[in-house]
Amino acid sequence: MKEQKEYHYVYYSYEEWGRGYIGSRTCKCLPEEDIKYFGSFTDKNFKPAFKIILKDDYKTRKEAYEDEIFLHQYYSIAENPHFANRACQTSTSFSRKNAPYKGLTEETKKKISESKKGKNNPMYGRRGKDSPSYGKKGKDSPNYGKKRTKETRNKISAALTGRVITEEHRKNIRISKNSERSREISRKNGLKRIGSSLSEETKLKIRLSCLEINKGESNGNFGKTWFTDGSSNIMSFECPEGFWKGYTSKTRKTWKLTFEDESTIVTDNIREWCKNNGYKVDNLVNVKRGRIKRHRNIVKVEVIEDKSKPT
Repeated sequence: MKEQKEYHYVYYSYEEWGRGYIGSRTCKCLPEEDIKYFGSFTDKNFKPAFKIILKDDYKTRKEAYEDEIFLHQYYSIAENPHFANRACQTSTSFSRKNAPYKGLTEETKKKISESKKGKNNPMYGRRGKDSPSYGKKGKDSPNYGKKRTKETRNKISAALTGRVITEEHRKNIRISKNSERSREISRKNGLKRIGSSLSEETKLKIRLSCLEINKGESNGNFGKTWFTDGSSNIMSFECPEGFWKGYTSKTRKTWKLTFEDESTIVTDNIREWCKNNGYKVDNLVNVKRGRIKRHRNIVKVEVIEDKSKPT
């Protein structure tokens, strides 16, 4: 069977009184009969209805490519708003060099997000030694010694501004910080800091923060007044209705401690009592909140009276 001849040509497709597109094409019919093809563009807003054959006497597709590359460079189509081409043709592939970045559409972002969820995520189920980042700490970390630019820090700050943390998220944070692993990491980090001293750069930053540049209107707390809701000290510009200014008292609550032999103790100053008897306030609070079952021989902690709220 006789092989059908291929034709190579360079064309210009365009909208009536609109934008245009320059490309090259190989087909098995005469170029003037290839009337349904207007280009391999991705711009959905570009809807050409006309096409001009610029040249069609090429012997190979490579020759057509060379002329297409020349026209793309001559008209700078990647950055020329008249053309619907998103990239310039090169000898190997398309290039977006010097082209303005237009970003991904919301539809594309959603598709990418959906394609990476669950078991489709390359990190799905990879924990511990199976994780690619396992053991890459300190100098072995790919980000070791790298510092984020001010622009990057500002972007992160803007992205986190106004973020609302749910109560479930707060609970997970508390559980994570109180885990055995977190306590062990904190203990090790504390041991590392023993005998260490601040660097000269850090000392300079502290000194500068105490100078005039951090006083008056330059201070982040300038113009703010203290008020309390009875349970904590909160900073704000104004004192809301129903609140009163000033610091809260340290002895607001009456605590009831139950021991394993079912005996109880009542105190108005839990910190002072713990200090005198060798207990830890944080652990007693964790017993009260149900994070741990007991602290030494104390199995139950209650607040039987709260004097912090106004009557």
